[in-house]
Formats: sequence, structure tokens, C-alpha cells
Amino acid sequence: MQGHVQSVHRHRRQSRRHAADGTNAVRNRIASLKHDADLALQRFADLRERSADGDANPRLLDEVLEELSVALHELQAGSDELREQNERLLVAENRLSEERRRYQELFEFGPDGYLVTTATAVIREANRMAAALLGVTTATLFSKPLSVFVHIDRRPAFRTLINSMAAGEMTTQTLETSIVRRGGGEFPAVLRVTAARSPRTANVELRWTLRDVSTERAAQLDLLAQIEERKRAEDSLRGSELRYRHLVEHATDIVYELDGSGRFIFCNERATQRILGYTERELLGRRLLDLVPRGHQKAVRAFAKRQLQHPGQENYFEFPVLSKDQRTVWLGQHVSPVLHGKELRIQAICRDISAQVDRVAQLTQTGEQWRDLSAHLQSQIEAERARIAQDIHDELGAALTAIRMELALPSISADSEIAQPGRRNAAVIRRIDAAIEAMRRICSDLRPSLLDNMGLCAAIEWLAQDVQERAGIRCQVVLQGFNKEPEPNKGTAIFRIVQEAMTNAIRHAKASKVRISQRINGEAAVISIADDGRGIKTEELSGRKSFGIVGMQERAQSFGGKVTISGGRRGTRVTVRIPTS
Repeated sequence: MQGHVQSVHRHRRQSRRHAADGTNAVRNRIASLKHDADLALQRFADLRERSADGDANPRLLDEVLEELSVALHELQAGSDELREQNERLLVAENRLSEERRRYQELFEFGPDGYLVTTATAVIREANRMAAALLGVTTATLFSKPLSVFVHIDRRPAFRTLINSMAAGEMTTQTLETSIVRRGGGEFPAVLRVTAARSPRTANVELRWTLRDVSTERAAQLDLLAQIEERKRAEDSLRGSELRYRHLVEHATDIVYELDGSGRFIFCNERATQRILGYTERELLGRRLLDLVPRGHQKAVRAFAKRQLQHPGQENYFEFPVLSKDQRTVWLGQHVSPVLHGKELRIQAICRDISAQVDRVAQLTQTGEQWRDLSAHLQSQIEAERARIAQDIHDELGAALTAIRMELALPSISADSEIAQPGRRNAAVIRRIDAAIEAMRRICSDLRPSLLDNMGLCAAIEWLAQDVQERAGIRCQVVLQGFNKEPEPNKGTAIFRIVQEAMTNAIRHAKASKVRISQRINGEAAVISIADDGRGIKTEELSGRKSFGIVGMQERAQSFGGKVTISGGRRGTRVTVRIPTS
């Protein structure tokens, strides 16, 4: 701000000097023109006297008149030039007045205190901020020594500054001091002073800038506190680093770090040597892929690439490595990409999960055995149902039919029966008919004969018609058919899955419409059963008593298939996908 004030002073002096130079030039020009006009008038007067004596020369008179006319024109031009110069001076004066007003506003309303003093620091001018900082009015500051506001302990340094300025020091000087306000209170301040010549008296005057640095001092103290806190944090960090290194070195899991090319740059030796048999020195500089069996290297390389390209999306991975004694050790690792400078590195913690992998393999094998057993049991159950159905049909059906025919014959021993044959046997015949119908229904429930005689599609169509007639649910069947009829066990499994889905739609979904569709998709058959009921809930899919769902899934898995069940506001959809080959 003080530099801006000085530039304003400089600009004002230059403008005044330029205006004065222009005015002097015009005045000199007018004086010259006036001198020429006076000479022309003098010649004209001489010519008049000669004319009175009769010695006048007409040509000389014309020349004098011409010179006088030229002088008058030049005088008029000089007058116009002087008027234009006066107008420019007026504009310059207005500009100087505006700059003076702006300078005064900058001086009065500046954020810092501004003071103008004599060479002995007696105040001559002060702005409002200076008066506010010193705790007095602007008028009160006039003719007061600035030193009376300096703290008594800081006055020797202030006097030294004044003496150096009085000795001719013309550069800007700075003094950090303490200012005492009138009425009590003090604050840390910075005084900046520059010596300059007064434009009015040409005496040396001192121009001061007074700034309250309480906020800056508080910020400095806060910064010092932060630096001290940072030092304590660094000490704590060093302690944490020692504890971290101790934890890493004595951890039971392998901790390692790879560079951007996948080479070891760190590993904790104790755990690495215990699990893999390698020392840290043996692994440093080697690639992790060198320890991975060839069949798993592609998966490990792809996982590392994903970590570098999309860090944080997938951070757990299981893979085997070969130990120093060529044992296969399965590791489950958690990975975290770390940016080191411009290089993205990988840090990981690995745990030996070989025992868990062996147990999972055993469980998988056991599960496959259970599925085989379940498929065998289902096959035996279906065979037993087929046998029972055949026995009931061949024996009970034939017997009941014979009884019906026998009872339908008229009796010859009674006259009334001769007159109305078959009347007493009507009730028995009806009961026998009902028994036959029930027997047929039981046989169909145990195993539809259409499944063996007409194939899977015919059995599904019969099932849909039977459900529609018995439960009143509208059924729509769209079947593409099979290129080759599925083998009996597979066809039975598919039929039972469809039957269980239809039963759930009637019993649980409260559906009014069911749509059954079947199509061939590549090497698999896809059967879909969709209803418009309430829709199955998520918790019902994994419930402990969802035996029907478990049965459908087991039947499909026994033939390498899969059952997918989804539910929503529009109902439930069961999709079965089973290989046809």
C-alpha cells in the first residue's frame, strides 16, 4: 500500500510537470507571434508617416498589409492553441483531483495504519486505521510524537531507527515492536518507514506504515505448536514402525511385497521359512510366478493384473505354490496395492490354507457321493412305485372289473328282479366304479403311465390338464420337444421337478395361472414353470424346511443340471436346465 501511495505522488508530479511544460511552450509561441505583430504594426506606422509626406510606395504598403494579415492569422492560431492547451490542462487538473481523492480514500480507509511525521517522528498526518490502532482520534494525533505510543522497553530501538533515517538513510526500514494504546492495552506491531521530500516544504518527512500482527503472531505460535506436534507424531510413527516391524517379523502368516514386475522386494523370513522353506535372501529378486505351478500361473497373473488396473475391487485370492522341498502349499492371500512414488506395488498377507483345501476337497467328494446315493434312492423309489402301480393295475383292476361284470348279470331267482334286472346291484356297481377310478388315480400319482408309454412331454401335458381339472388353475403348456427322449431316470427327475413346482404353485403361491414352457438350448434342455401367485420370498429359498426346493435341486444336480428359482410381485418362476446328452 505504501508503494502505491508513492506511485500516486510520482504520477501527480509528472502530470503537473507535463502540464507546465505545455503551458510554457504555448506562452513562448504567443510571445513570438506578438513580437512579429508588433514589428508589422511598426512598419505599418512608418508607412503611414511616409504616406502623409507623399513618399509612400504602393507595393510597400501591400507588403506591410500582407505581413500584418499573416501575423494576425498566426496570432489567432496561437490563441486557439492556447485555448486547447487550457482545456487539456483542465482535464489534467480534473484527473489530478480524482487521483487526489482516490489517494485520500486509500490513505484514509486502508487496512493498515498510515502516518506522516517529521524527521523527528512528530505526527503530521494519520489515517483512521492508525488512530483506531493507537486508541485516539485523528485530530488528537496531530503534533504528537510517535514514540509515546511505543512500549517503553522498545523505545531505544525506535530511537535508533529515527537516528538512522535522520542520518540520510533513504531505504525502507522495518521495525518489529510493541505498541501501547491510549487507555491501556498493547499489541505486537510492525513499523515500516520511508524517508521522502515533502512536496510543500521540500523538507525530509517520514512516511510510516503501522500493522497489527497479533493474528500473524498467533498463527506463528500455532505453526510452532503444529511443528512440535508433528515432531511428536514422527517420534510416535518411528515407535509404531518398530512395533509394526516386530509384528511382521514374528507374524504366523507370510507378509510380502512385490514390485511392479512381480518380484519380491520384502518378505518376513520366519513365517516364509516355516511355511515354504525359503529364506528372505533366497526370495528377494525372484518372481512370485516362479513358485506357482504352471497350471495356475495364468490365474495368478490375471489376478495381479486386475489388482494393478482396478485396485480394491477384489483383494482375496487362493492359489498353490511349490515349497522348497517341492510340496504343494495352498495360500489364501489378501492383497493391497500400494503406490510407491510412481510405481504401483503389491502388498499381501498369505495364510497356509492347505488343510482347509483338503477338507473342502473331501467335503466335495462326500457331497458327490451323497448326490449319487440320492439319485440311486430316487431310482429305487421310482422302480418300486412302478411295480406297485403295475400290481394294483393288473390284479386289483382286473378283479374289480370281473366283479362288476358278475354283479351286472340279472338274477333269475326272484320275479321282481326278472321284471327289473340289475336294480339291486346298481349301488354296488357305483361303488366298484369309484374304487376303479380311485385305483387309476393312485396309479397315476405313483407314476404316470404316459411317462413310460408316450414320453416326458406327454406326461407334462397330462399333469397340466390334471392340475387344471382338479385345482381349477388355468395351465398353459408350450413344449418344443426333445430330439431324443431322455433316458428314464433323467425323464423321471424332470417330471418330478415340474410336478413339485406345480404343487408349490397350488399349495403356497395361491396362483390362478401357470405357464409351462420347454425348449432346447444348445446341449441342454430348459424347462420353465411360471405362476402369477404371491411370489416366493428370499428367506423361503434357503429355509431349513424347504424340502421341496432341496429335492428339486438334488434331482437336477444328480444329472449335472441346475434349478433357479426367482420370485417377485408378478409371481414365481422355476427354471430347470439339464444337459440332454
